[in-house]
Parts: sequence; structure tokens; C-alpha cells
Amino acid sequence: MKIRFLILMLFTLIPFAFALGGCGGGGDSGGSSSFGLSAIASGPSQVDLSWESAPGSVSGYWVYRDGNPIHDTILNGTSISDRDTIPNTKYCYIVKAVTFPVGVTGQSNMACVETPGLASGWKLSTLVGQGNLGGRPAIAIDSLDNIHIAYVDTGIKYLTNKSGVWMVSTIEDNVDVYKNYSIALDSSDNVHIIYNDSTNNIFNYATNESGTWTYYKIDSPGSDCSIAIDSSDKVHISSIGWPANYFYTTNTSGSWMTTFIMGYSGATPGPTSIAVDSTNTPHISFTLQGADTGYLYYATNASGLWTESIIANSAIGNSASSIIVDATNRIYISYSKSQPFQLSIAYYDLNNWSISSIEDQDWIGGDTSIARDKADGLHIGYCDFNDLKYATNVSGSWSTYFIDSVGDVGSYNSIAVDSFGKAHIVYYDSTNKVIKLASKE
Repeated sequence: MKIRFLILMLFTLIPFAFALGGCGGGGDSGGSSSFGLSAIASGPSQVDLSWESAPGSVSGYWVYRDGNPIHDTILNGTSISDRDTIPNTKYCYIVKAVTFPVGVTGQSNMACVETPGLASGWKLSTLVGQGNLGGRPAIAIDSLDNIHIAYVDTGIKYLTNKSGVWMVSTIEDNVDVYKNYSIALDSSDNVHIIYNDSTNNIFNYATNESGTWTYYKIDSPGSDCSIAIDSSDKVHISSIGWPANYFYTTNTSGSWMTTFIMGYSGATPGPTSIAVDSTNTPHISFTLQGADTGYLYYATNASGLWTESIIANSAIGNSASSIIVDATNRIYISYSKSQPFQLSIAYYDLNNWSISSIEDQDWIGGDTSIARDKADGLHIGYCDFNDLKYATNVSGSWSTYFIDSVGDVGSYNSIAVDSFGKAHIVYYDSTNKVIKLASKE
């Protein structure tokens, strides 16, 4: 028993003993390496490490960053991601091969890497903090470039800088709002917000069109809803009813009318997104996670009847897609793809759909949101692992940027573009439980 206890203590203390000697790599880094190590900074908050198998029989590996182990238990594999890094910082790594009960039997080379910085020219602001926040904040920008935001905090709230300072209004308090809500502006810059009343499984519609906030309960399934306003200032809403039934609601006839679009069983629905074209025809996108893969769907009633089609396979089935229609009625849908993980865009040129990859992602992508500027340049907010990122094609080709990487940020985001073509992204910081705004200066 004493021998077994001593061996166990020796093996447990191995990483801490290594950390006492040398610099940069954890222990004696001056000796020759017996296997290769490579380090790649995939973003400001992540470094990917991979190494060759050590010669001979080994029990596992310990990885050191700047002299300290980055994990708590011995590793059996030959790769790991360090997700505890910050932007613009140099890190040096060494891997030690361990054979039980001997101890260290091999060492890698030292691999040093510097994490990339965040994109310049962006202003990050904390708007609302430390409340009962949840779900996905939504943003819209009016004709005077004032910002309007809907969010949840023990009810549905409205935030704007229209007066020159940020002001918060409560639209409906103590309502159980689940996940998605959406905001849109009409031609007079009146605000329209749609949000889910999960207690009654319907959605509520609120507007300040009369000069004060008024909300209405619409007896239609209302989870994961989205809103768009047409050129006649009529309202178009897409929503989901349990378990995966999709609905369209509008007041184009003068009263609220709800139409069942389609339904699925044995599938997990993703949030809906809706846009209207120049003829006031609605177009809807959503993802759906099936038993084997996820799908990106598109639905429209352009023919007079609702039809739906699968636009792409391998979509992340429970993440938010986002749809827009440009000035010539061409359609764009941003979404996250799996196998491999990618930020992708679906494009309809009025005849055919095509799919393009914008960027390979390091891990499962989160929600995406898309907007266009006056020149039909595209702007996308999205999450790559725990980082908020931004993509645009205004230069003629796609470019991507890290916007915020401190904490778990960007998984819920919404984007809008002002009259100068500058993007503004509202998003949720899950680590600090605050709503933030990133604005291109």
C-alpha cells in the first residue's frame, strides 16, 4: 500500500515539479527535443497545438505555456486547444511526454506564437448590464442613423440613442419572453417589435406608432419570431409553433391573419428570419436539425401559395440564419455550416441558388445576422467559438475580422448598417451578462 501511494503521489506531482525549473516551457527547456510541436493562433482567444507522438511507449503528455501546465489531467492524445488567451500576446509552449512510473521520457521543441489583435476602428460599448438578461438582442437603424434596440430583462425592453443619450423604456414587464424577438422600422421611423409570450405560447406585437408604446397579443404560435415592414408600412411576421411548425402572420388585409406554412416531426427547429422584396412579397429562412444532419430552408408565397425548399445540407440546425433582399430582389441568407464548420452564404440570383463559403470556422458557429448598405454591400455579424466576428464584401471580396474576444461573446448578435455604410452589431456577453454594442467608426 505504501509503495502504491508513493507511486501515485509521484505521478500526480509530475507537472508541478516540471514547472519549478526553466522558463517559458515548464522545466528544463534547454535539452534537445525528441518530437515536434506546432502552435497556431486561430484567433485572439485560442491557440491550437498539435505534436508528434513521442518515441517509445508513453502514458501521456503534459502541455506547458510559459512554464505552467494548461490542463489538470494527463493527455492521451496529441492535440489540444488553449482557449485562455488574449489578443496581441506572445505565448510559448512545450509538451512533455510522461511514462508511468518513470516520469518524463521526452520533450518537444518550444513553439511560440502571437495571438492576433482585434480589428481596428471599432468602438465597443456596454449598454445594459447585470440584469435578468437573456435571448438575442435585436437592432435597427433609422433614417437619421439613430440606433434602436430590443432586448429582454424581466420583460421586453427598448433602448435608443435618439435623444442623444441612451434611454431605456419598458414595453411590457414581467412577461416570459423566450429567446428570439425582432425589431423593424417603418417609413416614418416608427418602431415595431415582435416578441414571444412563452407562458401563453403566442407572440406579442408592440409599436410606438401612436406616440406611446402599445402592445397587442396576437393569437398565433410565437416562438423564434422575426418581423419585417413593407413599403406600405404593413407588418410581416414569421414564427414557430411547437414542435416544428412554421407560421406567417400579417396585417396586409387590415386585420391580423395567420397562415400555416409547413410542419415537421422528429426535428429541432432553428429561429426564423423574414424579409420582404420590392413587391412586398415575404421571404423566410430557417434551419432545421434532423436526425442525421441540419438543413437550411427557404419559404415564400411569391407564387400565391406558400412553398418551401431545402437550400443547403449540413447547416447547424439550431442556430439562426438571416435573410435579406437587395434592391434588385436578389436574396442572400447567411448561416453556419457543419462538416466542416464554416460561415456560409446562400445566394439567389432570381433564377438559381448557389452556396459559398466565407470562412472556415474553428468550432461550431453560432448565430449569424446579415444586413446590406445602400450600395448593396453585405455585412455579417457572427460567432466563431467564443468570439464575435464581422464579415463584409464591400471591397469586392469577403474579408473577416475579430471584433471582440474577451469572454464568451457573440453567440447572440444582430447587425444593422447606417447611411454611411458603417456596421453596428448588438450582442450578448455571456461571461459578464451584459449587452454590448460594436460600432464601426
